[in-house]
Amino acid sequence: MSRMRIIDKTYVVSLITIVFSLLAINASAGQWGNDQWGRMYWGAGPSGDGSSSQPTQSPVYSIVAESDTIYIDVQGYTPGEGDGFAPVYEYVATCGEITSAPFTTTVTLSGFNPGETYSCSVTARNTNGLYEPGPDEFQVVTTEDYVPSGLNIIMICAAVGCNAT
Repeated sequence: MSRMRIIDKTYVVSLITIVFSLLAINASAGQWGNDQWGRMYWGAGPSGDGSSSQPTQSPVYSIVAESDTIYIDVQGYTPGEGDGFAPVYEYVATCGEITSAPFTTTVTLSGFNPGETYSCSVTARNTNGLYEPGPDEFQVVTTEDYVPSGLNIIMICAAVGCNAT
């Protein structure tokens, strides 16, 4: 029986030693790690002083243009240390002189002239502000030329010889 108690005490002492060793290692090396997890969760800035930053890059998006309408679809934005890991909650799109209302994934902009070229950008907004894109982050898109439907009938009649008077 006494041998059994010695083994139990040895295991308990060993287990306590391991736990305290792990806590000591975590306490000495874990300060930086805890700070980083806090930044990711609460959006603190890279300086570690609790400050936060606006998004640091343009989101990934695609554009489809029709005659007078431009459709924008945002595929996403990945927050990083530069913006305090703060998640983006909305986007704003600008094409030429037309700016959208805030949106979350897709937006339709109307009122463009057919056959003209426009510079478009999408900015991301987090709790700390709005990202302003640089000049090299704009996408250039040209709207389709508009062909009235009545013109197609006239062209067909000219080609096949309609006897319209």
